[in-house]
Amino acid sequence: MIRNKISTLIFAFFLAIQMTSTAVAAPSSAPANQYYVSPTGNDNHPGTESAPWQTVKKAVTSAKAGDMIYLRGGQYNGLKGGWVFANSGSEMEPITLTNYPGEQAVLKITAASEIDRNLFRCSRNPSQPASWQTPKADYIRIIGTDVPQQLLPNGIESRKGIVMLGMEGQQSSAIIASDCDHWEVAGVDFIEVAYGIFTQKNNWHLPEEHSTDHWHVHNNRIYNYYRESGLQFDGNYNLIENNEIYKVSDRLDTPYGCQMLNLLGNNNVVRGNTLSRMGSNAECSGILFEWDISDANLIENNTITDVIVGVSFQGGDSNLIQNNIIIAASSTIKPGVLVGSYNNQITWPCDDYVNSGSFAEALLPPNDPSHPDYPYYYNPRNCHSMNNRIQNNLILGFNTPWRMYPVQENSNVFLNNSTLGVAYIFRVDPTPAFNDSPASFKVIFSKDVTGVDQNDFYLFTSGVIGAFITSVTPVSASVYTVIVNTGSGNGTIRLDVPNTATIKDLSNNNLSGLPFTTGESYTITMPTTSIDITIGGVNRGTYGIAPGSSQRVNYAGLDAGPVVVDATNDVPIIAALRDAYFVNGKVESFVQL
Repeated sequence: MIRNKISTLIFAFFLAIQMTSTAVAAPSSAPANQYYVSPTGNDNHPGTESAPWQTVKKAVTSAKAGDMIYLRGGQYNGLKGGWVFANSGSEMEPITLTNYPGEQAVLKITAASEIDRNLFRCSRNPSQPASWQTPKADYIRIIGTDVPQQLLPNGIESRKGIVMLGMEGQQSSAIIASDCDHWEVAGVDFIEVAYGIFTQKNNWHLPEEHSTDHWHVHNNRIYNYYRESGLQFDGNYNLIENNEIYKVSDRLDTPYGCQMLNLLGNNNVVRGNTLSRMGSNAECSGILFEWDISDANLIENNTITDVIVGVSFQGGDSNLIQNNIIIAASSTIKPGVLVGSYNNQITWPCDDYVNSGSFAEALLPPNDPSHPDYPYYYNPRNCHSMNNRIQNNLILGFNTPWRMYPVQENSNVFLNNSTLGVAYIFRVDPTPAFNDSPASFKVIFSKDVTGVDQNDFYLFTSGVIGAFITSVTPVSASVYTVIVNTGSGNGTIRLDVPNTATIKDLSNNNLSGLPFTTGESYTITMPTTSIDITIGGVNRGTYGIAPGSSQRVNYAGLDAGPVVVDATNDVPIIAALRDAYFVNGKVESFVQL
Protein backbone atom coordinates (compact mmCIF):
# COMPACT_ATOMS: atom_id res chain seq x y z
CA MET A 1 0.00 0.00 0.00
CA ILE A 2 1.46 3.35 -1.01
CA ARG A 3 0.51 6.41 0.97
CA ASN A 4 1.05 9.80 -0.60
CA LYS A 5 1.57 13.00 1.43
CA ILE A 6 -1.10 14.46 3.67
CA SER A 7 -3.74 16.21 1.62
CA THR A 8 -6.06 17.60 4.28
CA LEU A 9 -5.76 18.02 8.03
CA ILE A 10 -9.00 18.58 9.92
CA PHE A 11 -9.42 19.59 13.56
CA ALA A 12 -12.48 19.44 15.73
CA PHE A 13 -12.26 20.28 19.41
CA PHE A 14 -14.70 20.61 22.24
CA LEU A 15 -14.01 22.72 25.25
CA ALA A 16 -14.80 22.55 28.97
CA ILE A 17 -13.56 25.77 30.54
CA GLN A 18 -12.41 26.16 34.12
CA MET A 19 -10.67 29.50 33.62
CA THR A 20 -11.26 32.37 31.22
CA SER A 21 -8.81 33.78 28.74
CA THR A 22 -8.73 35.39 25.34
CA ALA A 23 -6.60 35.50 22.24
CA VAL A 24 -4.27 38.48 22.03
CA ALA A 25 -4.59 40.74 19.03
CA ALA A 26 -1.57 42.79 18.02
CA PRO A 27 -2.02 46.58 18.09
CA SER A 28 -3.12 47.93 14.74
CA SER A 29 -2.57 51.68 15.17
CA ALA A 30 0.57 53.40 13.95
CA PRO A 31 1.37 56.39 16.22
CA ALA A 32 4.61 58.35 16.09
CA ASN A 33 6.31 55.76 18.29
CA GLN A 34 5.04 52.62 19.98
CA TYR A 35 6.64 51.72 23.29
CA TYR A 36 6.11 48.54 25.26
CA VAL A 37 6.47 47.86 28.97
CA SER A 38 6.49 44.47 30.67
CA PRO A 39 7.14 43.36 34.26
CA THR A 40 9.79 41.06 32.79
CA GLY A 41 11.39 43.76 30.62
CA ASN A 42 14.48 45.88 31.15
CA ASP A 43 14.76 49.67 31.05
CA ASN A 44 18.01 49.28 29.14
CA HIS A 45 16.06 47.72 26.27
CA PRO A 46 14.78 49.87 23.39
CA GLY A 47 11.14 49.56 24.53
CA THR A 48 10.01 47.56 21.51
CA GLU A 49 7.46 44.76 21.55
CA SER A 50 10.20 42.12 21.50
CA ALA A 51 12.49 44.00 23.92
CA PRO A 52 10.22 46.00 26.27
CA TRP A 53 11.04 48.33 29.11
CA GLN A 54 10.31 47.23 32.64
CA THR A 55 8.94 50.35 34.38
CA VAL A 56 6.11 52.74 33.80
CA LYS A 57 8.45 55.54 34.89
CA LYS A 58 10.74 54.87 31.94
CA ALA A 59 7.79 55.00 29.55
CA VAL A 60 6.13 58.19 30.80
CA THR A 61 9.40 60.10 30.97
CA SER A 62 10.32 59.02 27.43
CA ALA A 63 7.03 59.47 25.57
CA LYS A 64 6.46 62.57 23.47
CA ALA A 65 3.51 63.94 21.52
CA GLY A 66 1.85 61.25 19.40
CA ASP A 67 3.50 58.32 21.16
CA MET A 68 1.66 55.20 22.35
CA ILE A 69 2.65 53.19 25.44
CA TYR A 70 1.44 49.59 25.73
CA LEU A 71 1.52 47.93 29.15
CA ARG A 72 1.78 44.16 28.99
CA GLY A 73 -0.18 42.13 31.51
CA GLY A 74 1.00 41.99 35.11
CA GLN A 75 1.53 44.20 38.15
CA TYR A 76 3.46 47.47 38.23
CA ASN A 77 4.22 48.92 41.67
CA GLY A 78 3.82 52.68 42.02
CA LEU A 79 6.40 55.13 43.29
CA LYS A 80 6.56 57.72 46.03
CA GLY A 81 5.53 60.94 44.30
CA GLY A 82 3.81 59.05 41.49
CA TRP A 83 4.60 58.52 37.84
CA VAL A 84 5.06 61.84 36.05
CA PHE A 85 4.66 62.49 32.34
CA ALA A 86 7.70 64.50 31.27
CA ASN A 87 6.10 65.91 28.12
CA SER A 88 2.78 67.11 26.77
CA GLY A 89 0.91 65.74 23.85
CA SER A 90 -1.15 67.95 21.58
CA GLU A 91 -4.78 68.03 20.48
CA MET A 92 -3.99 66.06 17.33
CA GLU A 93 -1.15 64.01 18.84
CA PRO A 94 -1.84 63.13 22.47
CA ILE A 95 0.35 60.81 24.51
CA THR A 96 -1.57 57.58 25.11
CA LEU A 97 -0.95 54.93 27.75
CA THR A 98 -3.03 51.76 27.36
CA ASN A 99 -2.97 48.05 28.13
CA TYR A 100 -1.79 45.59 25.53
CA PRO A 101 -4.96 44.16 23.92
CA GLY A 102 -6.38 41.27 25.92
CA GLU A 103 -3.98 41.72 28.84
CA GLN A 104 -4.72 43.45 32.16
CA ALA A 105 -2.19 45.85 33.67
CA VAL A 106 -2.53 46.29 37.44
CA LEU A 107 -0.98 49.51 38.74
CA LYS A 108 -0.47 49.02 42.47
CA ILE A 109 -0.26 51.57 45.28
CA THR A 110 2.07 49.88 47.76
CA ALA A 111 1.56 51.90 50.97
CA ALA A 112 -1.86 52.58 52.52
CA SER A 113 -1.13 55.29 55.08
CA GLU A 114 0.98 57.63 52.93
CA ILE A 115 -0.60 60.53 51.00
CA ASP A 116 2.17 60.83 48.38
CA ARG A 117 1.80 57.44 46.71
CA ASN A 118 -0.42 58.60 43.85
CA LEU A 119 0.01 56.45 40.79
CA PHE A 120 0.01 59.44 38.41
CA ARG A 121 0.76 63.02 39.44
CA CYS A 122 0.82 66.21 37.42
CA SER A 123 1.05 69.40 39.46
CA ARG A 124 1.65 73.09 38.84
CA ASN A 125 0.80 74.81 42.11
CA PRO A 126 2.10 78.29 42.97
CA SER A 127 1.75 77.60 46.69
CA GLN A 128 4.18 74.67 46.65
CA PRO A 129 8.00 74.67 46.46
CA ALA A 130 9.78 74.01 43.19
CA SER A 131 10.70 70.49 44.26
CA TRP A 132 6.98 69.59 44.30
CA GLN A 133 6.28 70.86 40.80
CA THR A 134 6.07 68.58 37.78
CA PRO A 135 6.12 69.45 34.09
CA LYS A 136 2.78 70.78 32.85
CA ALA A 137 1.70 67.75 30.86
CA ASP A 138 -1.42 68.37 28.77
CA TYR A 139 -3.23 66.09 26.29
CA ILE A 140 -2.58 62.82 28.10
CA ARG A 141 -4.76 59.73 27.54
CA ILE A 142 -4.94 56.78 29.96
CA ILE A 143 -7.18 54.27 28.20
CA GLY A 144 -7.99 50.73 29.27
CA THR A 145 -9.54 48.28 26.82
CA ASP A 146 -11.73 45.46 28.08
CA VAL A 147 -10.25 42.07 28.90
CA PRO A 148 -11.76 38.71 29.95
CA GLN A 149 -12.92 38.80 33.54
CA GLN A 150 -10.02 38.69 35.99
CA LEU A 151 -9.96 38.07 39.75
CA LEU A 152 -7.81 40.67 41.50
CA PRO A 153 -5.68 39.81 44.56
CA ASN A 154 -8.30 41.36 46.88
CA GLY A 155 -11.06 39.17 45.43
CA ILE A 156 -12.70 41.86 43.25
CA GLU A 157 -13.61 40.86 39.70
CA SER A 158 -12.55 43.19 36.91
CA ARG A 159 -12.88 43.38 33.14
CA LYS A 160 -10.98 46.65 32.75
CA GLY A 161 -7.69 46.62 30.91
CA ILE A 162 -6.11 48.98 33.44
CA VAL A 163 -6.64 48.58 37.19
CA MET A 164 -5.40 51.17 39.68
CA LEU A 165 -5.35 49.18 42.89
CA GLY A 166 -4.85 50.36 46.44
CA MET A 167 -5.64 48.62 49.70
CA GLU A 168 -7.88 48.96 52.73
CA GLY A 169 -7.61 52.43 54.28
CA GLN A 170 -5.80 53.86 51.24
CA GLN A 171 -4.90 57.55 51.69
CA SER A 172 -3.45 58.30 48.25
CA SER A 173 -5.54 59.15 45.20
CA ALA A 174 -4.84 57.12 42.10
CA ILE A 175 -4.57 60.22 39.87
CA ILE A 176 -4.01 63.74 41.19
CA ALA A 177 -3.58 66.75 38.94
CA SER A 178 -3.31 70.52 39.20
CA ASP A 179 -3.23 72.81 36.15
CA CYS A 180 -2.78 69.90 33.73
CA ASP A 181 -5.45 70.08 31.06
CA HIS A 182 -7.06 67.94 28.36
CA TRP A 183 -6.64 64.51 29.90
CA GLU A 184 -8.81 61.57 28.93
CA VAL A 185 -9.20 58.70 31.38
CA ALA A 186 -11.38 55.76 30.35
CA GLY A 187 -11.68 52.01 30.84
CA VAL A 188 -10.00 52.04 34.25
CA ASP A 189 -10.96 50.25 37.45
CA PHE A 190 -10.09 52.31 40.54
CA ILE A 191 -10.22 49.79 43.39
CA GLU A 192 -9.65 50.64 47.07
CA VAL A 193 -8.25 54.14 46.66
CA ALA A 194 -8.56 57.43 48.55
CA TYR A 195 -10.06 59.12 45.48
CA GLY A 196 -10.10 57.67 42.00
CA ILE A 197 -9.28 61.05 40.43
CA PHE A 198 -8.74 64.35 42.25
CA THR A 199 -8.23 67.40 40.01
CA GLN A 200 -7.30 70.61 41.81
CA LYS A 201 -7.69 74.31 41.19
CA ASN A 202 -4.86 76.38 42.66
CA ASN A 203 -5.61 79.99 41.78
CA TRP A 204 -4.74 81.36 45.25
CA HIS A 205 -6.36 84.69 44.17
CA LEU A 206 -3.39 85.34 41.87
CA PRO A 207 -3.65 86.78 38.33
CA GLU A 208 -2.51 83.53 36.71
CA GLU A 209 -5.08 80.84 36.03
CA HIS A 210 -4.21 77.47 37.60
CA SER A 211 -7.31 75.37 37.01
CA THR A 212 -7.46 71.77 35.79
CA ASP A 213 -9.79 71.88 32.82
CA HIS A 214 -11.17 70.00 29.82
CA TRP A 215 -10.87 66.47 31.16
CA HIS A 216 -12.94 63.68 29.65
CA VAL A 217 -13.47 60.93 32.23
CA HIS A 218 -15.72 58.13 31.06
CA ASN A 219 -16.52 54.42 31.36
CA ASN A 220 -14.51 53.92 34.53
CA ARG A 221 -15.44 52.18 37.77
CA ILE A 222 -14.56 53.45 41.24
CA TYR A 223 -15.13 50.58 43.64
CA ASN A 224 -14.49 51.28 47.32
CA TYR A 225 -12.88 54.60 48.25
CA TYR A 226 -11.81 55.78 51.67
CA ARG A 227 -11.64 59.58 51.60
CA GLU A 228 -14.33 62.16 50.81
CA SER A 229 -15.17 61.45 47.16
CA GLY A 230 -14.89 58.76 44.55
CA LEU A 231 -14.19 61.52 41.99
CA GLN A 232 -13.52 65.20 42.62
CA PHE A 233 -13.23 67.89 39.96
CA ASP A 234 -12.23 71.40 41.03
CA GLY A 235 -11.76 72.62 37.47
CA ASN A 236 -13.94 73.73 34.58
CA TYR A 237 -15.34 72.38 31.30
CA ASN A 238 -14.87 68.74 32.24
CA LEU A 239 -17.03 65.94 30.83
CA ILE A 240 -17.74 63.13 33.30
CA GLU A 241 -19.92 60.42 31.78
CA ASN A 242 -20.85 56.75 31.99
CA ASN A 243 -18.79 56.04 35.10
CA GLU A 244 -19.75 53.81 38.02
CA ILE A 245 -18.94 55.06 41.53
CA TYR A 246 -19.55 52.73 44.47
CA LYS A 247 -18.66 53.40 48.11
CA VAL A 248 -19.00 49.71 49.15
CA SER A 249 -17.28 49.61 52.56
CA ASP A 250 -18.33 51.31 55.79
CA ARG A 251 -14.83 52.66 56.40
CA LEU A 252 -14.43 56.42 55.89
CA ASP A 253 -11.11 58.01 56.87
CA THR A 254 -12.14 61.67 56.93
CA PRO A 255 -14.06 64.10 59.14
CA TYR A 256 -15.17 66.13 56.09
CA GLY A 257 -18.14 64.10 54.89
CA CYS A 258 -18.71 61.75 51.99
CA GLN A 259 -20.12 61.91 48.50
CA MET A 260 -19.59 59.94 45.30
CA LEU A 261 -18.83 63.04 43.19
CA ASN A 262 -17.71 66.51 44.28
CA LEU A 263 -17.76 69.53 41.93
CA LEU A 264 -15.98 72.80 42.69
CA GLY A 265 -15.82 74.37 39.25
CA ASN A 266 -17.99 75.69 36.44
CA ASN A 267 -19.39 74.49 33.12
CA ASN A 268 -18.87 70.80 33.82
CA VAL A 269 -21.15 68.13 32.36
CA VAL A 270 -22.00 65.05 34.45
CA ARG A 271 -24.02 62.58 32.39
CA GLY A 272 -25.02 58.92 32.42
CA ASN A 273 -23.17 57.91 35.58
CA THR A 274 -24.24 55.35 38.17
CA LEU A 275 -23.61 56.35 41.79
CA SER A 276 -24.41 54.19 44.81
CA ARG A 277 -23.22 53.41 48.32
CA MET A 278 -23.60 49.74 47.26
CA GLY A 279 -24.70 48.72 50.76
CA SER A 280 -22.21 50.85 52.70
CA ASN A 281 -23.40 52.35 55.99
CA ALA A 282 -21.23 55.45 55.53
CA GLU A 283 -23.41 58.58 55.34
CA CYS A 284 -22.66 59.52 51.74
CA SER A 285 -24.56 61.76 49.36
CA GLY A 286 -24.55 61.43 45.59
CA ILE A 287 -23.28 64.76 44.20
CA LEU A 288 -22.00 67.75 46.17
CA PHE A 289 -21.70 71.33 44.88
CA GLU A 290 -19.27 72.83 47.37
CA TRP A 291 -18.58 76.51 48.08
CA ASP A 292 -19.72 79.49 46.10
CA ILE A 293 -17.80 78.69 42.94
CA SER A 294 -19.67 75.58 41.69
CA ASP A 295 -21.69 77.25 38.96
CA ALA A 296 -23.29 76.57 35.57
CA ASN A 297 -22.89 72.79 35.65
CA LEU A 298 -25.19 70.30 33.89
CA ILE A 299 -26.19 67.11 35.72
CA GLU A 300 -28.38 64.82 33.64
CA ASN A 301 -29.40 61.20 33.07
CA ASN A 302 -27.54 59.87 36.09
CA THR A 303 -28.74 57.08 38.39
CA ILE A 304 -28.08 57.86 42.06
CA THR A 305 -29.20 55.16 44.50
CA ASP A 306 -28.79 54.10 48.14
CA VAL A 307 -27.78 57.61 49.26
CA ILE A 308 -28.53 59.80 52.27
CA VAL A 309 -29.02 62.87 50.02
CA GLY A 310 -29.11 62.69 46.24
CA VAL A 311 -27.78 66.15 45.31
CA SER A 312 -26.52 68.71 47.83
CA PHE A 313 -25.91 72.39 47.07
CA GLN A 314 -23.59 74.04 49.58
CA GLY A 315 -22.98 77.06 47.41
CA GLY A 316 -23.27 76.98 43.66
CA ASP A 317 -25.46 78.93 41.26
CA SER A 318 -27.21 78.41 37.94
CA ASN A 319 -26.78 74.63 37.83
CA LEU A 320 -29.23 72.46 35.89
CA ILE A 321 -30.23 69.09 37.40
CA GLN A 322 -32.49 67.16 35.04
CA ASN A 323 -33.69 63.70 34.05
CA ASN A 324 -31.89 61.90 36.87
CA ILE A 325 -33.10 58.97 38.96
CA ILE A 326 -32.44 59.62 42.64
CA ILE A 327 -33.35 56.89 45.14
CA ALA A 328 -32.86 57.08 48.90
CA ALA A 329 -31.14 54.71 51.25
CA SER A 330 -33.77 52.99 53.34
CA SER A 331 -32.58 54.69 56.52
CA THR A 332 -32.46 58.33 55.41
CA ILE A 333 -34.59 61.10 56.91
CA LYS A 334 -33.11 63.75 54.61
CA PRO A 335 -34.31 65.29 51.33
CA GLY A 336 -33.55 64.05 47.84
CA VAL A 337 -32.17 67.48 46.86
CA LEU A 338 -30.82 69.80 49.56
CA VAL A 339 -30.28 73.45 48.62
CA GLY A 340 -28.20 75.17 51.30
CA SER A 341 -28.04 78.95 51.66
CA TYR A 342 -26.61 80.83 54.64
CA ASN A 343 -26.61 84.33 56.12
CA ASN A 344 -23.91 85.78 58.39
CA GLN A 345 -21.85 82.61 58.51
CA ILE A 346 -18.08 82.28 58.19
CA THR A 347 -17.73 78.55 58.81
CA TRP A 348 -18.16 75.87 56.14
CA PRO A 349 -19.54 76.21 53.50
CA CYS A 350 -19.09 80.00 53.77
CA ASP A 351 -15.36 79.88 54.56
CA ASP A 352 -14.38 80.52 50.94
CA TYR A 353 -12.74 83.91 51.35
CA VAL A 354 -9.21 85.30 51.34
CA ASN A 355 -7.24 84.54 54.52
CA SER A 356 -9.92 82.14 55.74
CA GLY A 357 -7.35 79.39 56.25
CA SER A 358 -9.75 76.88 54.67
CA PHE A 359 -9.12 74.53 51.77
CA ALA A 360 -11.36 76.78 49.67
CA GLU A 361 -8.80 79.58 49.58
CA ALA A 362 -6.78 77.74 46.93
CA LEU A 363 -9.71 77.91 44.51
CA LEU A 364 -10.37 81.62 44.70
CA PRO A 365 -9.71 83.90 41.72
CA PRO A 366 -8.46 87.47 42.18
CA ASN A 367 -10.95 90.34 42.32
CA ASP A 368 -10.23 91.03 38.68
CA PRO A 369 -12.92 90.76 35.96
CA SER A 370 -10.33 89.56 33.44
CA HIS A 371 -9.82 86.28 35.31
CA PRO A 372 -11.96 83.48 33.80
CA ASP A 373 -13.32 82.40 37.20
CA TYR A 374 -14.23 85.93 38.33
CA PRO A 375 -17.92 85.95 37.27
CA TYR A 376 -18.58 82.61 38.93
CA TYR A 377 -17.33 83.71 42.33
CA TYR A 378 -17.86 87.47 42.69
CA ASN A 379 -21.19 87.82 40.96
CA PRO A 380 -22.74 87.39 43.49
CA ARG A 381 -20.61 86.42 46.48
CA ASN A 382 -23.15 85.76 49.25
CA CYS A 383 -23.02 82.06 50.34
CA HIS A 384 -26.43 81.44 48.82
CA SER A 385 -27.21 78.67 46.34
CA MET A 386 -29.10 80.60 43.68
CA ASN A 387 -30.88 80.16 40.34
CA ASN A 388 -30.51 76.40 40.30
CA ARG A 389 -33.08 74.44 38.30
CA ILE A 390 -34.10 70.94 39.36
CA GLN A 391 -36.49 69.46 36.79
CA ASN A 392 -37.88 66.21 35.37
CA ASN A 393 -36.13 63.98 37.90
CA LEU A 394 -37.50 60.86 39.58
CA ILE A 395 -36.88 61.32 43.31
CA LEU A 396 -37.94 58.47 45.59
CA GLY A 397 -37.82 57.32 49.19
CA PHE A 398 -36.61 60.51 50.85
CA ASN A 399 -38.22 62.39 53.73
CA THR A 400 -39.11 65.05 51.16
CA PRO A 401 -38.11 65.43 47.48
CA TRP A 402 -36.29 68.68 48.15
CA ARG A 403 -35.60 71.24 50.84
CA MET A 404 -34.06 74.71 51.03
CA TYR A 405 -32.24 75.12 54.34
CA PRO A 406 -31.66 77.10 56.47
CA VAL A 407 -32.41 80.14 54.26
CA GLN A 408 -35.24 79.95 51.73
CA GLU A 409 -33.62 81.10 48.47
CA ASN A 410 -36.60 81.45 46.14
CA SER A 411 -34.59 81.92 42.96
CA ASN A 412 -34.22 78.12 42.79
CA VAL A 413 -36.78 76.23 40.68
CA PHE A 414 -38.13 72.73 41.37
CA LEU A 415 -40.26 71.64 38.40
CA ASN A 416 -41.96 68.48 37.08
CA ASN A 417 -40.17 66.03 39.33
CA SER A 418 -41.93 62.71 39.92
CA THR A 419 -42.38 60.64 43.07
CA LEU A 420 -44.82 57.96 41.77
CA GLY A 421 -44.67 54.69 39.80
CA VAL A 422 -41.81 52.26 39.18
CA ALA A 423 -38.79 53.89 40.69
CA TYR A 424 -36.01 51.99 39.01
CA ILE A 425 -34.67 48.56 38.14
CA PHE A 426 -30.96 48.12 38.57
CA ARG A 427 -28.39 45.37 38.57
CA VAL A 428 -27.54 43.93 41.96
CA ASP A 429 -24.10 42.98 40.66
CA PRO A 430 -22.31 45.94 38.99
CA THR A 431 -20.22 43.66 36.76
CA PRO A 432 -21.38 41.81 33.63
CA ALA A 433 -22.61 38.25 34.07
CA PHE A 434 -21.55 34.93 32.58
CA ASN A 435 -24.06 32.54 31.02
CA ASP A 436 -23.26 29.97 33.70
CA SER A 437 -24.44 32.21 36.56
CA PRO A 438 -27.81 33.86 37.30
CA ALA A 439 -28.41 37.59 37.03
CA SER A 440 -30.10 39.44 39.87
CA PHE A 441 -32.17 42.62 39.47
CA LYS A 442 -33.51 44.86 42.21
CA VAL A 443 -36.88 46.48 41.45
CA ILE A 444 -37.82 49.57 43.46
CA PHE A 445 -41.34 50.98 43.44
CA SER A 446 -42.12 54.50 44.58
CA LYS A 447 -44.41 53.21 47.32
CA ASP A 448 -45.63 49.97 48.85
CA VAL A 449 -47.31 47.64 46.35
CA THR A 450 -49.09 44.28 46.23
CA GLY A 451 -49.68 41.52 43.70
CA VAL A 452 -46.15 41.33 42.33
CA ASP A 453 -45.25 38.09 40.51
CA GLN A 454 -43.28 36.84 37.51
CA ASN A 455 -46.06 37.76 35.07
CA ASP A 456 -45.54 41.44 35.91
CA PHE A 457 -42.09 41.45 34.31
CA TYR A 458 -40.67 40.99 30.85
CA LEU A 459 -37.12 40.20 29.74
CA PHE A 460 -35.87 42.33 26.86
CA THR A 461 -32.89 40.52 25.37
CA SER A 462 -30.46 41.01 22.54
CA GLY A 463 -28.26 38.13 21.41
CA VAL A 464 -29.25 35.94 24.38
CA ILE A 465 -31.46 32.88 23.87
CA GLY A 466 -33.62 31.10 26.43
CA ALA A 467 -33.36 33.53 29.35
CA PHE A 468 -36.21 33.34 31.84
CA ILE A 469 -37.26 34.64 35.27
CA THR A 470 -36.75 32.07 38.01
CA SER A 471 -38.01 33.94 41.09
CA VAL A 472 -39.49 37.18 42.41
CA THR A 473 -38.81 37.79 46.09
CA PRO A 474 -39.92 40.76 48.22
CA VAL A 475 -37.21 42.58 50.17
CA SER A 476 -39.83 44.98 51.50
CA ALA A 477 -43.28 46.15 50.40
CA SER A 478 -41.65 48.44 47.82
CA VAL A 479 -38.47 46.55 46.88
CA TYR A 480 -38.28 43.20 45.08
CA THR A 481 -35.43 41.00 43.88
CA VAL A 482 -35.87 39.25 40.53
CA ILE A 483 -33.52 36.37 39.64
CA VAL A 484 -32.99 35.54 35.97
CA ASN A 485 -31.54 32.47 34.31
CA THR A 486 -29.32 34.01 31.61
CA GLY A 487 -29.83 31.32 28.98
CA SER A 488 -27.17 30.97 26.30
CA GLY A 489 -25.31 33.22 23.90
CA ASN A 490 -23.66 36.61 24.25
CA GLY A 491 -25.70 39.79 24.51
CA THR A 492 -27.74 41.85 26.96
CA ILE A 493 -30.67 41.30 29.31
CA ARG A 494 -32.90 44.07 30.65
CA LEU A 495 -35.81 43.59 33.04
CA ASP A 496 -38.92 45.63 32.11
CA VAL A 497 -42.36 46.15 33.64
CA PRO A 498 -44.90 45.96 30.76
CA ASN A 499 -48.17 47.86 30.59
CA THR A 500 -49.97 44.57 31.26
CA ALA A 501 -48.61 44.43 34.83
CA THR A 502 -51.34 44.10 37.45
CA ILE A 503 -49.36 45.55 40.37
CA LYS A 504 -51.34 47.88 42.63
CA ASP A 505 -50.56 50.15 45.53
CA LEU A 506 -52.16 49.69 48.94
CA SER A 507 -55.05 51.91 47.89
CA ASN A 508 -55.76 49.59 44.93
CA ASN A 509 -54.45 52.09 42.38
CA ASN A 510 -52.69 50.83 39.27
CA LEU A 511 -49.09 51.81 38.60
CA SER A 512 -48.57 54.79 36.33
CA GLY A 513 -45.85 55.37 33.77
CA LEU A 514 -45.93 51.88 32.25
CA PRO A 515 -44.28 50.31 30.39
CA PHE A 516 -41.05 50.82 32.32
CA THR A 517 -38.17 50.08 29.93
CA THR A 518 -35.27 52.22 31.14
CA GLY A 519 -33.69 50.03 33.82
CA GLU A 520 -30.13 48.80 33.83
CA SER A 521 -29.03 45.90 31.61
CA TYR A 522 -26.63 43.06 32.18
CA THR A 523 -24.05 42.30 29.52
CA ILE A 524 -23.99 38.51 29.26
CA THR A 525 -20.86 36.84 27.94
CA MET A 526 -19.85 33.27 27.34
CA PRO A 527 -16.35 32.85 28.77
CA THR A 528 -13.86 31.90 26.09
CA THR A 529 -10.36 30.56 26.00
CA SER A 530 -7.62 30.83 23.43
CA ILE A 531 -6.53 27.76 21.45
CA ASP A 532 -3.15 27.72 19.66
CA ILE A 533 -2.66 25.25 16.78
CA THR A 534 0.96 24.38 16.02
CA ILE A 535 1.85 22.04 13.14
CA GLY A 536 5.43 21.12 12.42
CA GLY A 537 6.68 23.66 14.94
CA VAL A 538 4.86 26.55 13.22
CA ASN A 539 1.86 28.34 14.75
CA ARG A 540 -0.96 27.91 12.24
CA GLY A 541 -3.58 30.01 14.06
CA THR A 542 -5.15 31.09 17.34
CA TYR A 543 -8.86 30.57 17.94
CA GLY A 544 -11.22 31.74 20.66
CA ILE A 545 -13.88 29.24 21.69
CA ALA A 546 -16.57 29.09 24.35
CA PRO A 547 -17.31 26.16 26.70
CA GLY A 548 -19.51 23.44 25.27
CA SER A 549 -18.89 24.58 21.69
CA SER A 550 -16.72 23.23 18.92
CA GLN A 551 -14.84 24.51 15.93
CA ARG A 552 -13.72 22.69 12.79
CA VAL A 553 -10.59 23.93 11.08
CA ASN A 554 -9.17 22.73 7.75
CA TYR A 555 -5.47 22.77 6.83
CA ALA A 556 -5.06 21.66 3.23
CA GLY A 557 -1.82 20.54 1.66
CA LEU A 558 0.21 20.19 4.84
CA ASP A 559 2.74 17.40 5.14
CA ALA A 560 4.16 18.16 8.57
CA GLY A 561 4.03 17.16 12.20
CA PRO A 562 3.79 16.91 15.10
CA VAL A 563 0.41 18.53 15.74
CA VAL A 564 0.01 20.42 19.03
CA VAL A 565 -3.36 21.76 20.26
CA ASP A 566 -2.65 24.01 23.24
CA ALA A 567 -5.17 25.89 25.41
CA THR A 568 -4.03 28.94 27.36
CA ASN A 569 -3.99 28.72 31.16
CA ASP A 570 -4.03 24.91 30.94
CA VAL A 571 -7.77 24.82 30.19
CA PRO A 572 -8.86 21.20 29.55
CA ILE A 573 -9.99 20.42 26.00
CA ILE A 574 -11.03 17.47 23.87
CA ALA A 575 -9.50 17.43 20.39
CA ALA A 576 -10.02 15.09 17.45
CA LEU A 577 -7.58 14.92 14.54
CA ARG A 578 -8.62 13.55 11.15
CA ASP A 579 -5.82 12.84 8.70
CA ALA A 580 -6.73 12.36 5.04
CA TYR A 581 -4.35 10.44 2.77
CA PHE A 582 -4.35 9.43 -0.88
CA VAL A 583 -3.91 5.63 -1.08
CA ASN A 584 -3.42 4.26 -4.62
CA GLY A 585 -5.24 7.29 -5.93
CA LYS A 586 -8.16 7.05 -3.49
CA VAL A 587 -8.72 9.00 -0.24
CA GLU A 588 -8.58 6.83 2.86
CA SER A 589 -9.11 8.45 6.28
CA PHE A 590 -8.72 7.53 9.92
CA VAL A 591 -9.22 9.37 13.21
CA GLN A 592 -6.49 9.67 15.77
CA LEU A 593 -7.40 11.03 19.25
